[in-house]
Amino acid sequence: MKTQGSKIGGIIMIVLGAIFAALFLGIAIYNSSTMSEISSSEWPGNPYGSDPQFEMAKFSIIAGSFFATLICIAVIVLGVFTLKRGVTNQKVVKTGRPSTCIVEDLRSHHFRHGGWTYQLIVSYKDDNGNPHRYSTQISRYDYEDLRRGMKLECLVAGEECYIDINNIKVVEDQTDY
Repeated sequence: MKTQGSKIGGIIMIVLGAIFAALFLGIAIYNSSTMSEISSSEWPGNPYGSDPQFEMAKFSIIAGSFFATLICIAVIVLGVFTLKRGVTNQKVVKTGRPSTCIVEDLRSHHFRHGGWTYQLIVSYKDDNGNPHRYSTQISRYDYEDLRRGMKLECLVAGEECYIDINNIKVVEDQTDY
């Protein structure tokens, strides 16, 4: 299923992911280098002089920093995907032909502390007449106004589709309840 993307959102995710990945990786490297460091006054080193709780805390910081770096890399990958979809959507806006798509499904999802999100899923035919599906987030007001079976105005270029979520136009209202 094709989805909508955002160039600005993708760039922000990539930049923030890279900054935080570098920060967490730097913390991990710094802590791992200081963990094995022995001061010159303790040479040859006292194996019974180190505090095991302190060493465990440092190890936890290192492991947590590497884990956070992996999460940041996942955010970077997601940002690249979002950026790519945003560029594709922009190309469809410029070169796409006007077409219609049919509302297949409307979904809502509640997040515990984040409120609600609403998703529109439509079917459309590409330039070769092959059926495809497209998904995008919509506002609550559009979610309440749209119904399954409605025909909406969209743009199609090749296998890609785009719906202007700020100006959803109903072409034909054939609802099936």
